[in-house]
Amino acid sequence: MLEAAGMAIDDADRYAASSVREDGTARYVWQSVKTEDLPSYTGIIARSIAERNQWRAEYEQAKQRAGPDPGPNSASRRVA
Repeated sequence: MLEAAGMAIDDADRYAASSVREDGTARYVWQSVKTEDLPSYTGIIARSIAERNQWRAEYEQAKQRAGPDPGPNSASRRVA
């Protein structure tokens, strides 16, 4: 829906372990880190919720830009 409305899609596989950079090198390097350098669980959850809210808003904008659903019973499938 986002592509149909002309909206750019973020890198959906950005957290995949198999992700590689444009030059083909591994995107992630596994190494030990200090636990005090890590974000808190609460911070991670809050960031995830904010990102999900942003995605939902973008999806709703894309639906409006794309216009009415041409499929059968399209009005009955919409959720207010």
